[in-house]
Amino acid sequence: MQKVFPSFPSADIPVLNAKKTLENKNYYEIYSKGSHAGYCFFTTDLVPDEGVGYGGEMKILVGVDLGGKITGIEVIQHSETSGYVSDSSLEKFTGRFTGKTKNDKLEAGQDIDGITGATLTTNAIANAVRKGLVVLAEQTGGFSDASGGPPARFATHFAPHTGTMTTEFATTTATRFSPRPVINLLLLAAFLCLAFYGFFVRGDKHYGRVRNAVIISGIIIPGFYLNIPFSIINVLNVMTQRFTGFSFETMHYWVFWAVIFITLLLLGRFYCGWLCPFGFLEEILNLRDTAGHSGAGKNMVDIKYLLLWIAMVVSLVHNNPNLANYEPFSVVFGFVGGPPVILIALAALVMSVFFSRYFCRYFCPVGALLGICSRVSLWKLKVTGSCTRCEKCVKICPVGAVGGIEKAPPETKTQPAKQQVIAHVVAEQSTDPSVKSAEQSAGTSSKIYIKTIECIQCNKCINACPAGAIRRKTWIKL
Repeated sequence: MQKVFPSFPSADIPVLNAKKTLENKNYYEIYSKGSHAGYCFFTTDLVPDEGVGYGGEMKILVGVDLGGKITGIEVIQHSETSGYVSDSSLEKFTGRFTGKTKNDKLEAGQDIDGITGATLTTNAIANAVRKGLVVLAEQTGGFSDASGGPPARFATHFAPHTGTMTTEFATTTATRFSPRPVINLLLLAAFLCLAFYGFFVRGDKHYGRVRNAVIISGIIIPGFYLNIPFSIINVLNVMTQRFTGFSFETMHYWVFWAVIFITLLLLGRFYCGWLCPFGFLEEILNLRDTAGHSGAGKNMVDIKYLLLWIAMVVSLVHNNPNLANYEPFSVVFGFVGGPPVILIALAALVMSVFFSRYFCRYFCPVGALLGICSRVSLWKLKVTGSCTRCEKCVKICPVGAVGGIEKAPPETKTQPAKQQVIAHVVAEQSTDPSVKSAEQSAGTSSKIYIKTIECIQCNKCINACPAGAIRRKTWIKL
């Protein structure tokens, strides 16, 4: 209580009277030295539908003087990701509300500086405080504004078709339209259109140009500008019934997550290949292992599934999704995070220079979860019978999802060594795929395959295949 009324001596601010108000919602009268000095309220009481951040509902205590000025704010309870929202950053942010009134915008990024990388959290707090002030003024009969003006007025409306009467708080300040949510949606829509266009592009040269454009715009728009990670914490928040608030300001989050869910059902790990900003950054940094087939990698791909299992068990047992927060997104794109996450992010970026998509392939819990779910996706990449086994797809796959199973060449003993050498040289020098196919079919029984749970749907194998043997097929028989 002292934090929301810092100018009052602690002995003078007992809560004397919890008044029962409309719809059983409570606010509290505050007295100092025997005189009525202001009000305080919990946003969960006055505006229960507001104050829902990235990790679910937040309980916020707000102090207001008789003139309608905010005297202080304290977030009593929250489940926001510690990597994005620290206690110090939260205290600094709420302190910026002091002295504000209902006539101010009270919008993060407008008249109040937000917390870098925590847009959902800051918007949720700002909305809850702003709307809470309106309801408080309505339920107390209004208070004078900061300039000593008259109390707020109310307008009563009767709805004949329902027989109900409603009271609306009338403010002299018109509602201000903020273009930021619209800009966010337009930029996200532009990026998504470019990503889907790149997904359907065919041809090495054109594909490469479009792919580079998607990578750069993906790092800038959903990465640094919108800062909308799809984290394992999102999944754990849903499992522990901590839901992100739905509003026009957060619409771009919901659109992005809806696209991820729909593409997962249809195509599998589309997010990993075409939407993930951190994956894009790893691709840009990679200078050495562009094919994704380093010797160490083949024995490490299952680590991310173990980490996923550990993160989910620990978080659910302790009912705290933040315990699973080891992903580097917040550090790289939000510039926030504790020392352990910073070290993980730096290690991931350095290793990405030498190993293709290092964190994605071996440690990313989101990639592991999406990979497991991709088993039931509608369309999967398959290698058809026209494959010439040139293994260009194997060499170009950035995550090692395409591989070959080789067996001992049949009939080698009956074929003279000289003829084997001649046939191999002719096949290697020939530009006719059928010649190579015949030579390889006669000399080996290798089979090219695509591991669905590791495939990120980047389509590099499709564009590299000279025979057009890699296609998407559905398990539904029409």
